Amino acid sequence: MYDFSVTDASGTLTSDAGQDLVYVAMDAGEDLSWATVIVQLSAGGAYTECTNPGKATGDGCVVSDSIDDGKWGFSEEITISEGDSDLCSTACTIQVKVLDAASNKLIYESTETSVN
Repeated sequence: MYDFSVTDASGTLTSDAGQDLVYVAMDAGEDLSWATVIVQLSAGGAYTECTNPGKATGDGCVVSDSIDDGKWGFSEEITISEGDSDLCSTACTIQVKVLDAASNKLIYESTETSVN
């Protein structure tokens, strides 16, 4: 069983791309290899698949792993940022999904988090 918490990481939002949006901490569960997990983000619209750590940055969202060990571990906090596009230039509502890459099975879906 997995549990995560999502908190605002934005500071002051602008129309620039690449801004930090949320922190996501793994509060319960076994380590997840970045090769086996998909992180998706919604900024009030459809969900977009984020680029996992170690991959080239795309237009949507990017996951940063401060430990850079190839996995997301218990009590570890990652950062989800905008990619090359501005997703949230003023206050917005963020939701996060974590999926198993092999089965596309939902591991976690957050409630809405206000980012301003």
